[in-house]
Amino acid sequence: MKQHKLSITLALITVSIFIVWGWSYTMNITAASLPWEIYDNSLYLSGLLSIALMSITMMLATRPALVRSAIQWS
Repeated sequence: MKQHKLSITLALITVSIFIVWGWSYTMNITAASLPWEIYDNSLYLSGLLSIALMSITMMLATRPALVRSAIQWS
């Protein structure tokens, strides 16, 4: 059950990153050609994902007391 909660939390964080990226994509409409739009947006999305997932990895690696008590690591 504990692993299930953790995987749901990680999935929700990843989905929220995609939502933020999609929202910023709709707010930033330019007149560039389609291949450049795909390239620019894929770079932006990969940067967002890498920063967010590295932050999650660091939090899980350090296991702060708050996270440890919430998840009940054994």
